[in-house]
Amino acid sequence: MQSDKSCAVVEHYLAYLKTVKGRSPNTILEYRVDLLQFFRFTANERGISFADFHFADLGFIRSIQLGDMYAFLAYCQETLNAAPNTRYRKIVSIRQF
Repeated sequence: MQSDKSCAVVEHYLAYLKTVKGRSPNTILEYRVDLLQFFRFTANERGISFADFHFADLGFIRSIQLGDMYAFLAYCQETLNAAPNTRYRKIVSIRQF
């Protein structure tokens, strides 16, 4: 997803992970992919059309509910065939954000 214009809030969070928390570049990349994948899924579920991730402002992020997370995890399991460890990492990525 590197080619997508990113959500500024996510990019600020990832900069925090790098500079303050000292996370590795691979961890930061995985978190970025997980978060943007989740936002894209949630936007699609809500019928929000987008060309980039600027729709994911604080209002959108604050509107996310636990049900959105469950739906995303079901999608990861049933459609993407994501392994349990992958789904767990996605949970951690989103929860820590």
